[in-house]
Amino acid sequence: MSEKAKHGVRNSLDERREREAAVSAAALKMIEDEALAREIKTNRLRELRLQKEAEDSKPLKKAKSRE
Repeated sequence: MSEKAKHGVRNSLDERREREAAVSAAALKMIEDEALAREIKTNRLRELRLQKEAEDSKPLKKAKSRE
């Protein structure tokens, strides 16, 4: 194989590795974004549940104090 052909193969492999790395980085970013979105959703649901529990417990306290 000529030196020029070897160089072309090497460049082709380098370009392929760069593309694969870019795809991997993009996939990792998507996974991280999805994980963050799930965490935000989970935290928001927890906040809403705690808020509802707090609201539900307030009338009970008032009713007990009237007795």
